[in-house]
Amino acid sequence: MYYYEVWVASLNYHSKENLTYHFNEKMNIGSIVDVELKTEIVNAIIVKNVSKPRFKTKKILQYHDQISLLPKYLIKLGQWMIDYYPSNIGVITKLILPVFIKKIEPEKEIKSTKFKPLAQPSLNDDQKKAIKLMSDKGTFLLHGITGSGKTRVYIELIKYCLKNNQSVII
Repeated sequence: MYYYEVWVASLNYHSKENLTYHFNEKMNIGSIVDVELKTEIVNAIIVKNVSKPRFKTKKILQYHDQISLLPKYLIKLGQWMIDYYPSNIGVITKLILPVFIKKIEPEKEIKSTKFKPLAQPSLNDDQKKAIKLMSDKGTFLLHGITGSGKTRVYIELIKYCLKNNQSVII
């Protein structure tokens, strides 16, 4: 029997403490699994191998072995977010899980109203130059006065990342 600390991806989990579950097979850090949290089944990420605890643990219900491991840098980023932000593990885990993971929690029906989005003004030359430069990997500081169009640059970069199957944290 193997024991693991996990981060659960549930808005109903309000703690900053990892939860411990067991499974009869060895799994790697970054494995994506399904676990029971109270009465719901949620996705979770294995973040630590641990020895058998003194308390009773629930079994990991499903191991998504067809999904590659979550990269270590995302787990490190998640831990930093948990430590830094006044949020909980449930919310942060939902942010870092890949979007293609099957949604297990029942989705709340949202009634949509049709609306016509506002037309975006054309990008100016400085914005185009910034977007081209920032499309490459790296760290950038975008500086400008209020109303100069920095947010529009961010929106265009987000669209670029999503179009290229990348993820974005804002």
